[in-house]
Amino acid sequence: GDFIEVNGYISAVSTLGPILTDNGGSILIYLGTDLAIGDEVTVSGTISAYNKGFQIAASSATVEKTGTTTVTYPTPVELDGAAMEALLTSRTENDYAQFVKFTGTPSVGNYINIIMEGTEAAQGSIYGATDEVKAMFTDGQEATIYGYFCSISSGKYINVIVVSVDEAPAIGGGDEGETSA
Repeated sequence: GDFIEVNGYISAVSTLGPILTDNGGSILIYLGTDLAIGDEVTVSGTISAYNKGFQIAASSATVEKTGTTTVTYPTPVELDGAAMEALLTSRTENDYAQFVKFTGTPSVGNYINIIMEGTEAAQGSIYGATDEVKAMFTDGQEATIYGYFCSISSGKYINVIVVSVDEAPAIGGGDEGETSA
């Protein structure tokens, strides 16, 4: 419910909105825009939450593009099936987006879900996949996904906004904390 203004840059895009990153961390702006990775922006809006993930509410968000920058990603948190399964029960509070990496087998249909070894319940789910992201996946062909874990849906899907598949993006190290307000 807090109203914030954040100066940051776009670090990922999806059909549901971009990921905004600043020195404190990353958050989904739940707002379809024509922004691209590397766009510097000032975003004003109200913090809301959906499926255990913080976001800036579409109804209140205003976005002003102020420039461009080169994006370097933090060292990803590596998830295997057991770690994804643990997220289903350990993420009891709303939280900010987290940069992750995981490898699994895509099931491509109306949605792209990632079948993980070592879990009975958890699956990766590609959240708001653009046509460009959809083209990166082949049904049944193992893939390594880099992106932002932003929410959990239906009690089993670890929703991730994709940055890259099978090729590591520019990693600059460091950790992400909470998005500053």
